[in-house]
Amino acid sequence: MCRKQLRGPIRISRSFIAPTTSFFGHYDGKSVQLDEQASIAPNTRVIVTVLPATDNDTTLDDWDLLAASELARAYGDGEPEYTESDFLP
Repeated sequence: MCRKQLRGPIRISRSFIAPTTSFFGHYDGKSVQLDEQASIAPNTRVIVTVLPATDNDTTLDDWDLLAASELARAYGDGEPEYTESDFLP
């Protein structure tokens, strides 16, 4: 099973924002194994989030459906088109 990587910024200090990358993986009884190839330098700090146990990927599928429906709502036909002037202070 290969899922898309989730990316987003994380603020480390007031002046520096480091990119973050999320991967799906599993615990094999000894260590956490990533479900996809990733180039991670040795001793890189990571955060591991343990998801509730399920018999299948229903929980992840539910999150995928929720994310897709919310994106469709946010970027649907009823969403206004923003211009640069909407973002100026």
